[in-house]
Amino acid sequence: MHKRPKIMLLSVWLIVAFSAAVLAAETMPVAKANYELAARFSPAKLRKLSFDTAITPRLLKTGGRFWYIYETTKGKNFVIADPAKRAKRPIFDNNKMAAMLTLATKNPYDGQNLPITTLKFIKNDTAVMFEVEVDDLEALKKKDEKEKDQQKDEEEVDPDAPKPGKKILTFEYDLATGKLTLLADYKKPTKRPDWASISPDGNTIVFGRKHNLWMMDKANYEKWLKDKKAKDIQEVQITTDGEENYTYVREERGRTNVDIEKEMQKDPDKRKQVSIVWSRDSKYFAMSRSDERKVKDLWVINNSADPRPTLETYKYPMPETPKCPRTSSSFSTRPRSPRSR
Repeated sequence: MHKRPKIMLLSVWLIVAFSAAVLAAETMPVAKANYELAARFSPAKLRKLSFDTAITPRLLKTGGRFWYIYETTKGKNFVIADPAKRAKRPIFDNNKMAAMLTLATKNPYDGQNLPITTLKFIKNDTAVMFEVEVDDLEALKKKDEKEKDQQKDEEEVDPDAPKPGKKILTFEYDLATGKLTLLADYKKPTKRPDWASISPDGNTIVFGRKHNLWMMDKANYEKWLKDKKAKDIQEVQITTDGEENYTYVREERGRTNVDIEKEMQKDPDKRKQVSIVWSRDSKYFAMSRSDERKVKDLWVINNSADPRPTLETYKYPMPETPKCPRTSSSFSTRPRSPRSR
C-alpha cells in the first residue's frame, strides 16, 4: 500500500528526465554532417523500399501470349498471360521452385526471395531458361591470391561476370512437367554489344556514329565479334544530315563534359546505340528524332568528382521554349556499296 506513491513518483521523474534529454538533443548544435541519414534516401536504398508499379510485357512466339515479372512486398511474381482467354497464371510455383533450387545448388532459398533475375522462353515456348548466382567455395579460397594481383585493377570489368566468390549456374524448367534441369555444359552465347540493333532475321546490324546511322551485314558483324580490332570490316553509312542536338544516335545522360571529351579523344569513331523499330520481314526500320538545336543549355555540377568538380551540359526545354520539331523516318535495308571505316 505504501509502495505505489514511490512508483508513481519514479515514473514522473523518468518522464521529466526523458523530455529534458529530447529537448537538449533538439537544441544541441550540429557538430558534423549526418551522412548516414542522407544515405538512407539515396536512389540505391530507395529502390529496395519501392516495388513495381507497372509491367513490361514480353511477347511469346506462339499463341498470342505474353509474360511479365512484377515485384511486391511478397517477392517476385513470374506470370504468363493469354489475352484471348482473358486468363493468366504463374509460370511456376515460387515455393516449389525455391525447394528445387535449394536441392540443386545447396544454397538455401525461399519462395519470397528467389534468386532469378533473368528469364528466357525456349523450345517453342514449352520451357524457360534462367541463371542463378551461387556461392563458389573454390573461388573464395583463391580470392586472397587474386586480390594480390595488382594488374586486375587495370583490366576492363565485365558487368555480367559473377561477383568474387560466386559462380553462375544455368537451369532449364519444363512448363508441362515442372522438371528443373541443371545445364552443366551450357556455354553462354556472346553478349550482343549495346550499339548493335539487329534485324529480326539477323542479317542486318544498324548502329550510330557521329550522329548518323550506319549498318553492316551479318558476315562483317561476326568478323567484329571474333576480332573487335579488325580493320577490314565493311560498313555502310545510311544518313549524312545528323548533327549535334539533331542526332540519329540515342542521347546519353549522366556523362560530364570531361567524360565526353575523353571519349572523343580515345575513339572518335565509336559505334553508339540507336532507337529504331524493325519491320517483321527485316526489310525496313523506322525511327524518330527531335530537333533540339534551338533549346538552351542547362548545367549540372558534379561536385564530388575527383580531383575537382566537373560540369555536365545538356539541353533542357523550359515553359517558354518553342516545341521541338520531331521527325519520323523509315529506311530500307537494301544493300548499297559498302564503305569501310
